[in-house]
Amino acid sequence: PVTIRADKISYNVYWCSERFGLETYSAVMDKLRDFGFSTAPECQYEDIVNNNRPPLLPTDGIVSVIDSFSDQDELGSTNEYPRWGVAYKFPPEQAETIAENVSWETGRTGRVTPVLTYKAVTLGGNTNTECSLFNHRHFIKTGVRKGSRIIIARNGDVIPYFVKVVEAGLGDEFKTPKVCPSCSSILMYEGKDEKNIFLTCKNTADCPAQHIQRFINFVSRKGLDIKGYGDKMMEKHVGEGKVSTLPDILNLGEILSGEGLDRNTEKVIEKLNNLGSYPAYKVLGALGIPGVAEGTAKLITAQVGSVEDLIALLKDVKRLLDIEGVGVSTVN
Repeated sequence: PVTIRADKISYNVYWCSERFGLETYSAVMDKLRDFGFSTAPECQYEDIVNNNRPPLLPTDGIVSVIDSFSDQDELGSTNEYPRWGVAYKFPPEQAETIAENVSWETGRTGRVTPVLTYKAVTLGGNTNTECSLFNHRHFIKTGVRKGSRIIIARNGDVIPYFVKVVEAGLGDEFKTPKVCPSCSSILMYEGKDEKNIFLTCKNTADCPAQHIQRFINFVSRKGLDIKGYGDKMMEKHVGEGKVSTLPDILNLGEILSGEGLDRNTEKVIEKLNNLGSYPAYKVLGALGIPGVAEGTAKLITAQVGSVEDLIALLKDVKRLLDIEGVGVSTVN
């Protein structure tokens, strides 16, 4: 169990399954307030039209509902949503700032992504200083330079993203790297459409950044789900030479034996020492093979009945191409 200080969290009720013999949604909300609950703030039509967010409760939208329970019952619901309610999302909050620099980060699949840093802006109560520019094509099309006036918004009120250049200015142009920022291998261009041209490091076997990201993927929720084994801990173990292969992760307890460990690391080792069984597709997806996420892993593992069969299949290009849903790029 997790204990949270009462002054650090608030709870605002917006729905209750019990109607208390009342006839309307608003009457139930009144009843809950009588019980001492805080309820979600009410908004009016003008709030939606004028994009007025509740000042004391950060929110990214409004839900409008039919007040009468008898009308709600008559309208009913689909398998996914009630017909008596409509959700409206506020437009993303935006702010103007000044571009400062572009750095390049190599990810798990070898794609090298530009990350734009800018003077700090506050959106939705959160201060941020950087966002991803997604791919090389997008980076080139923005025309952003050092000192450019730019607009930043928050996607879903969570992830900051670049909107546009307001004024490019005369600052230095940001240069595209010719080599991987992690391993210095020559970068390749991939992609053929007008939106997505990626810079890619093909040094899959030896690129440190790709290694770390694959290791992080291996223990993430999409992989073996080793809670507590976060990015910082993984980077520390890789940097110290404790982890250099996937088997090292599984043998972490033995590798770190005799060392003074903090409680978080002890918990991670305990989880690693007590791993249960996993479906074959989960393990294959956890390996971080480019193009082989959980969906593709399910298609592949459905063709085999043992680890030996799986290894043989992964070496057989023709059999892999015969699997519906597995494309040439994934096989390559």
